[in-house]
Amino acid sequence: LAERLWAQGPGLSVRTTIDGATQAQLETLLDRYVNSYQDTVNAAVLVLDAHTGAVRARLGSSGYFQQRAGATMDLTRALRSPGSALKPAIYALAFDAGQAHPGTWLPDDRRNFAGYQPENFTNTRQGRVQAYDALQQSLNPPAIAILNEFGAERALEALDRAGVAPVNQGEPGSVGLSLVLGGASVTMENLAQLYTAFATDGRIRPLCETIQACTINQPHVFVRRQTAEQITAILSNAAKPHPFNQGVAPRVAFKTGTSARNRDAWAIGYDGAHVIAVWLGRPDNQPTESLVGIVDAGPLLFRAFEALPETRALPQPSGSLTRMLQDTPLALVNHAGLSPDEADPFRLTFPTDGAVMPLREDRGIALKLSGGQRPFRLFVDGTPRAQAVSRQITWIPRSPGFFDVAILDRDGNRVSAQVEITAGFGNSTQTR
Repeated sequence: LAERLWAQGPGLSVRTTIDGATQAQLETLLDRYVNSYQDTVNAAVLVLDAHTGAVRARLGSSGYFQQRAGATMDLTRALRSPGSALKPAIYALAFDAGQAHPGTWLPDDRRNFAGYQPENFTNTRQGRVQAYDALQQSLNPPAIAILNEFGAERALEALDRAGVAPVNQGEPGSVGLSLVLGGASVTMENLAQLYTAFATDGRIRPLCETIQACTINQPHVFVRRQTAEQITAILSNAAKPHPFNQGVAPRVAFKTGTSARNRDAWAIGYDGAHVIAVWLGRPDNQPTESLVGIVDAGPLLFRAFEALPETRALPQPSGSLTRMLQDTPLALVNHAGLSPDEADPFRLTFPTDGAVMPLREDRGIALKLSGGQRPFRLFVDGTPRAQAVSRQITWIPRSPGFFDVAILDRDGNRVSAQVEITAGFGNSTQTR
């Protein structure tokens, strides 16, 4: 940043919006965090004031004085695939256009979209799922169905008008439906700006990094306030990354993303005052085969929020989440790509009956439901454990053994599975 500002006006006195204490604390955090990875991997962090777009901290890379790859690069401005981190924007555009609603049922099956047949990260399918759960669990076929109806070119035009258009690095018009899964490149700057709309009133705050630039900053309308509230209600109830899925953690709305062949691991989140974007990957854009957004970028995002001098509560949506889902317009109950007579029985889609899962004591299992009426109540061996609106409920076993896992919906319908938890070091099922 200093080098860039100097190049714009050598010798001039410029007041930036950087908060020195936050910048220094995040530099220490990032260096320590990245040291646990190979030298070929680097990371970047960007902190914006959600209401003004002012840059409060910018860490373009780590290891400036070491031999870490990309240590002299500003990776907050590098074009990278966002993976699933663009999904909230696509859902928001469809919600705003009246083509879908958080309560709309979407297809999550093996469908062919003009030759494009996406699979989920976990290679599992739920048959059909409401938009709320589809975005929260980062499911791919429902996101493709949403974009297929809205239109990829129309989505690109909307993002372009808002000043955050992804860049197609292939043949003209080749992005198509892959846009929602990371088929076009973005910068961290653009992603962070985009999320200021969800953190506030639906308007994007352009990034600014000098006091003078911020005084003339003008926001751009992206979606309505109600739509921004819907996205926040979904993202703020997503399962948190380990170890923040236990005990007290910053209450933020967030989304993660993982690009093809694990080249990029993203996490972007916001509270009532800040938007933070974090990225890990290889600066030379080579695959890593191991980096995953929720596993690698997610914890760094939450630690960055903990490092802020102050946080502010997320804006409260008008009306409860349950009421929002119950108020789904009749015309939007079923998506255009879903037949109205497709059955949706109440099912526990994961784990299946008889499943054996090795698990560390500090990890959770993502129980996944299909159908049923919200809210849901979780019982383990007959003991109440949790109540949730989401169709993904995290259960953290405390010891190995056999367990009867049962979930009841609002109407008393029951689904269950007998599972065995073994002592070991397996990974819990998590979404990107």
